[in-house]
Amino acid sequence: MEKIGKRLAPLPLPIDNNRDTRDPNVLKAAKMYEEQFLREMVRAMRSSVPDGGLVKKSMGENIFQGQLDDQYVESWTDRGGVGLGDLIYEHIMERFYSSQPQLRKQGPMPVDPQTHLKIRAEDQNSTTIQVNQAGGAVKCPWDGEVESVQDGVITVSHSPILKSQFAFKNGESLVQAGQKVTKGQSLSLLGREETHYTWKVVGKNENPSHSSSKSKEEIVR
Repeated sequence: MEKIGKRLAPLPLPIDNNRDTRDPNVLKAAKMYEEQFLREMVRAMRSSVPDGGLVKKSMGENIFQGQLDDQYVESWTDRGGVGLGDLIYEHIMERFYSSQPQLRKQGPMPVDPQTHLKIRAEDQNSTTIQVNQAGGAVKCPWDGEVESVQDGVITVSHSPILKSQFAFKNGESLVQAGQKVTKGQSLSLLGREETHYTWKVVGKNENPSHSSSKSKEEIVR
């Protein structure tokens, strides 16, 4: 029996795929915020209900009622709460623990209702939008810095992971390389015979300088 026992290897423990992999400290803090919110909500609900009966509640009864409500709130959060803790956890992780720089959230760039858009996804890292617009200005969608202006192609860097490329056949550039630009700022004025321009959004895995070697006619199609 001893020889058989030595030959047998211990069985591997089963892998729990449902194990919570979230940071326990951050999750605990998020649950505390949720518990405090529920506690204040219950207190506000209690205060909105008038006391019934001829005899007013004593201080001891009020203390007991408050402790009982706190126990109810603790039991709710222990059983998962109302989902507020999970939302707080995700917000904290995205805001303070994200490994990638976050773009400042901005509203959409206003588009003329008469303007028609044609979107073409070339690959997972870039998307080309054809803006059918007769004349007018080419406007910057987000804040950034002009990276280059050459041969009818303007490249704007919005962040280390996002760039925009604007291409047009005939137009007058209003910016220069190295210039800071803001959302909605005019980058170029289209020519009178210009019917559209293209806006290429490039992700972090593609360098728009590679495509800048293409001719202007290849980009504007």
